[in-house]
Amino acid sequence: MKYLFSIILFFGIFSLSFGQIGMTETEEAIKKKKMRYSLKGEAQWYPAGWIQTAKVDLKLGNRYELSYRLGLNRTRRNDWSGLNDDERGEGIGTGLGFRAYWKEKQEGLFAGARTDFWWLQIDWTDYDEVPLSGFTNIIVFQPTVEVGYLYMFTKRLSLEAHLALGREINIRTVGEEVGQGGITLIGVALGYHIN
Repeated sequence: MKYLFSIILFFGIFSLSFGQIGMTETEEAIKKKKMRYSLKGEAQWYPAGWIQTAKVDLKLGNRYELSYRLGLNRTRRNDWSGLNDDERGEGIGTGLGFRAYWKEKQEGLFAGARTDFWWLQIDWTDYDEVPLSGFTNIIVFQPTVEVGYLYMFTKRLSLEAHLALGREINIRTVGEEVGQGGITLIGVALGYHIN
């Protein structure tokens, strides 16, 4: 039930943040335009690990974009979960995101939401009277909201910094239970824009 509440809260904040998103251009004007997108390399840090991704951002009108990313998540949770004395692992993931920029040129301040899925193998150890260790395979659902700033160096090159808040929710666990909960991410991305 608490996971359902988290998902409803996530999408509620998302919809309140952006309200109704409407395009001011006619359908014919949109068809005449070339597809605009950017390719980005992204790195995110969170207290228990690092995420490195490759992203493709598709421009929607003058202020919005839809993104897809694929990457690697490396985690070292130590004993923070309260379930094990040490948890560490890695895995691959993918996600979709949406952003709205305050400026019409799709630069400067932005806010957005993203949903990622991570397939991780977590190696865990317990140092009790009889030490135990093993591994757990999990699928993590990670919804986040983000704010940030994108700076255009040239017409094609950009650098962005962002802060994201969300939750890690283990939606499938094979093995012993491992940690999940709130997450804060700080990230940077270098982009190449194709117009």
